[in-house]
Amino acid sequence: LCVPDSCAAQFPGDANGDNVIDVADMTYLKDFLCAGGPAPSPLSNGDPNGDCRVDTTDISYIGNYLFGGGPKAVSCTCEDPVIGGCLPDSCLDQTPGDFNNDGQLTVIDLIALTSYVCGTGPPPSPLANGDPSGDCVISTEDILYLADFFNNFGPAPVTCTCLDPRFGWIRGDVNKDCDLTAADVIYLVNYVFKSGPTPIPEEEVGNTNCQGRVTAADIITLVQVVFKSADLPPEVCPDE
Repeated sequence: LCVPDSCAAQFPGDANGDNVIDVADMTYLKDFLCAGGPAPSPLSNGDPNGDCRVDTTDISYIGNYLFGGGPKAVSCTCEDPVIGGCLPDSCLDQTPGDFNNDGQLTVIDLIALTSYVCGTGPPPSPLANGDPSGDCVISTEDILYLADFFNNFGPAPVTCTCLDPRFGWIRGDVNKDCDLTAADVIYLVNYVFKSGPTPIPEEEVGNTNCQGRVTAADIITLVQVVFKSADLPPEVCPDE
């Protein structure tokens, strides 16, 4: 028989019991594990990775599912999983948006984030502090997100994101100045024809026409964008 506390009563990942798996469940698990908050009910709802243990890896698991294209939560796990501790590399150490990690959200954080994204400043520590939008990518989107928060009373930075968000980029911005200008065209010409410095990441940021290897055709596409107001290159090519 299927007893009431079996799989039929479980929704792993829905830690707060609102029938939706979202960022609120990450916060709920963080409070439970790190701040003495209430436990998920049933406890199995706090074990989305199905390892029979409710711990901070479950917080990261939900974040990876929501923002990093990671796997869905399991549909059933142990009825009484073990309760883990609050690990030092968990959400407890994160303050997304507080780039300089001084305990305050100020315009200084916005300036530091802009410098980092544009290649002129150091990374935040922890890296998660550079991802106020919570999409697991540190990019110009986070600059806009934080600027909107400060200037337009936009949404506040998330309370928890991926432990190691990846670094984003703008397709075509080969000189990493956070803009698409003639300087990028010159940079790409030098790379293709004169053995100039390599765009990083080469096949993403320099591949402006989404046709694979960086060639003269990508220069033509970038010229169309910079000088003739053509559409911006897509952030993600179909085959990436």
